[in-house]
Amino acid sequence: MTDSQARLEPLQSQLQQELHLTKQFLDVLQEEAHILETGQPNDLSRATSAKEKVAQALQSATHERATLLGSFNIPNNLQGLRTVGSHVPELAPLVEELGALSEKAQRMNEQNGATINALLINTQRMMAALQTLTGTSTVYDASGKKQAAPVAGDIPRLKPLKAG
Repeated sequence: MTDSQARLEPLQSQLQQELHLTKQFLDVLQEEAHILETGQPNDLSRATSAKEKVAQALQSATHERATLLGSFNIPNNLQGLRTVGSHVPELAPLVEELGALSEKAQRMNEQNGATINALLINTQRMMAALQTLTGTSTVYDASGKKQAAPVAGDIPRLKPLKAG
């Protein structure tokens, strides 16, 4: 084994680990998207926790990759990885798959975030409408405790009905 091959082995292993973690991240994102479609809030908390755990592992793996690429004076980005892949053919498939899956994960995470944001806005609007109808700003949180909820300013107020 040459010195160059010995230095590339840890990078290859790191890329395989990142690929495995990225696949896990995609699985969690797909589960999160399914939960958002079916409206199971208890499952969303579990999926979010799993997503954060995998994201932290991915961040650590990316940091380790940066160290390994730095030993070759290569930047820690997709272009740097593609440079490695073009010079080391056995790494090229790993690099391309990792790049493609990372882009897919980013898009899916953004879509899930937009869905969550839309659901949150819709819930806030519904709460404001209910507060207007009941004339109270007291609501209950998930644990059953009272809390004062702000009334959204962009929700039109209903006019009182007049009899007759």
